[in-house]
Amino acid sequence: MKGVINNIFLFFLILAILTALCLVAIQIVSVVTVNGTLAIWAKSTLQTPVCILCSFSALIAFAMSYLSKPAKEN
Repeated sequence: MKGVINNIFLFFLILAILTALCLVAIQIVSVVTVNGTLAIWAKSTLQTPVCILCSFSALIAFAMSYLSKPAKEN
């Protein structure tokens, strides 16, 4: 169970980081080429998926924190 949740967490985390890197790369290219519409397009298109993927990662990490706690001994 922990392994499956850990893999799901890593999937969403890597996907969020890659999407955010694409957003930053597109914005850097738009600044270098002085293309404001490209920067606006990148922000309006990729910002929401990045935020959603980061939220999924955070929720799964929160759930993992409860799964990784050792059981209390009486």
